[in-house]
Amino acid sequence: MSLYRLFEKSSHWHDKEHQFKIKSNLDELELLNIGAKKLGHLHQEDRYFCPKTGKQHTIRIRQEEDQPLLLVQKKYQKNSINRKITSKIISDKELQEVKNTCTQITQINRHRSIFIYKNILIHLDEIENLGKYIEFDYKPSERETLNCLLAKLNLNKLPKITSAYSDLMIQNVSSNKRFLLYLHEKIGKFSFGISSAVLTTLGVIVGVNSATSSLLAIISGIVSIAIADSCSDALGMYASLESERTVSPKKAIRSAINTFLGKFIFTLTFIIPFLLVPISLAIIISLIWGIILLSLVNIQIAYIREKSIPKTVFINLFITALVLIISAFVGKLLSL
Repeated sequence: MSLYRLFEKSSHWHDKEHQFKIKSNLDELELLNIGAKKLGHLHQEDRYFCPKTGKQHTIRIRQEEDQPLLLVQKKYQKNSINRKITSKIISDKELQEVKNTCTQITQINRHRSIFIYKNILIHLDEIENLGKYIEFDYKPSERETLNCLLAKLNLNKLPKITSAYSDLMIQNVSSNKRFLLYLHEKIGKFSFGISSAVLTTLGVIVGVNSATSSLLAIISGIVSIAIADSCSDALGMYASLESERTVSPKKAIRSAINTFLGKFIFTLTFIIPFLLVPISLAIIISLIWGIILLSLVNIQIAYIREKSIPKTVFINLFITALVLIISAFVGKLLSL
């Protein structure tokens, strides 16, 4: 069990009634500079469900990278911060039962960094589509220490937030954005594989065509990428995630599989034009298809991450153009 978990379990004062939450872009370095110690970080994915029977409570399913699946039931009261919370580990069968009997109402993806300052536990949260927040969990007797801490961080004049993240998400996120979140959840896991497939395949197509103009060579190159390069990227993804202490082996394997499928399937789509039309036209179609795929992937990522869509798309297309120019140049050199 992590140091953070041990600290949290041993803290009898850990109660939602003694929590102070503020929306802030505070940097980790600012906390370290005032003497706070970092305990660790984790990624949490919370899904909120409402029973179809109409009972006045929500069910929260939490998945953490280094923790088992949790079930949290919360009974509604006027002030959401005072809701009664109970939790337990659930099995896959119980999870499926929740999905069958309930309707998902929202989802929270949170990257949390945990710090301790004296006896105050600090959560620095980055919530997808909501922004950055900081939470202070404290004993009632530590209120004066909390006030001094807020003053040191220049947070004492900011308004306290009493709503839960789930309530903020429901209030602030439009139905269109919720749909994009759902879409991102379904296809976002393949984003790396798709981007890699487009970049690598277009590079090979342009390079091989510049060197040989051989249809068989281009198709062979695409098939080789689909098989060998997909396996290579998947293994690289698995090794990278497996080396991180906060990532579970199950998640590392799942990410590797998604990377393989994304690259394998979308790489093979580039073969279709070469089987139907002349090489020159097939290359143009492949370029257009690649630009469309890259643009769609980067648009939905930029939108979800609340970054500039034009800037994100331009940077990725510029890198792609650079790779194609270099590939064509190298192909010409090899043909001499």
